Amino acid sequence: MLGIFIAFAVNPGALFSQNGPIISEFQAINNHTIPDAEGDYSDWIEIYNPGSTINLKGWFLTDNPDDLEKWSFPTSTILQPGEMLVIFASSKNKVFPNNEYHSNFKLSGSGEYLALIEPDGNTIVHEYHPKYPAQTPDTTYGIQFNPSPSTEETFFFDATPNEKNGFGEPVVLEMASYPQRPNYADKIIIEATVTFSPNTTPRKVQLHYRAAYQNETVTAMHDDGQGDDFVANDGIW
Repeated sequence: MLGIFIAFAVNPGALFSQNGPIISEFQAINNHTIPDAEGDYSDWIEIYNPGSTINLKGWFLTDNPDDLEKWSFPTSTILQPGEMLVIFASSKNKVFPNNEYHSNFKLSGSGEYLALIEPDGNTIVHEYHPKYPAQTPDTTYGIQFNPSPSTEETFFFDATPNEKNGFGEPVVLEMASYPQRPNYADKIIIEATVTFSPNTTPRKVQLHYRAAYQNETVTAMHDDGQGDDFVANDGIW
């Protein structure tokens, strides 16, 4: 019997430099995380206010760098210092009686531009540029809190809508081992497909494994095209 798990090494980010609101977290593939007022699992975007009290009426959200006024907050929306607001990116373009906002666009799971714009329709307060990376179901992406917002973008395995983000982590998309039924003397290859945040460098993956009841062993995994890794930098370690 072989028990395994993957560990990562990541770098912390610098402190966030501005006091304006930010797009702190979003989910482009919401299969089971949170439903909207109609019971649909729509994409969603979280706005966090690290500064003084602000009214978001007239501010814009967009997924198109050529249309910075794509969707505007239609009513008075007060965000106190440290407060958050979730907007569903459902393309329903409405406000429900419980003040649940729905934009006129959805988010792309394959990655796209996303930005928050001031009421002048021109000043970009926060953007994911040129686009955020491809997403995975029921994970989120956004700004690392360490413990305050930083400039580091990262994935979050556990979504935290309306709560402060944590440190974040890479996401393991798939794991496999070969051969599936090894004999005692067989060489075993462990393969993991890992998605990292764009700014995570250096990228390191460690394999922790234990055979039967023996002591745990740690070994480095590689994505350098050497040995049993056939293609360098393809995300398969």
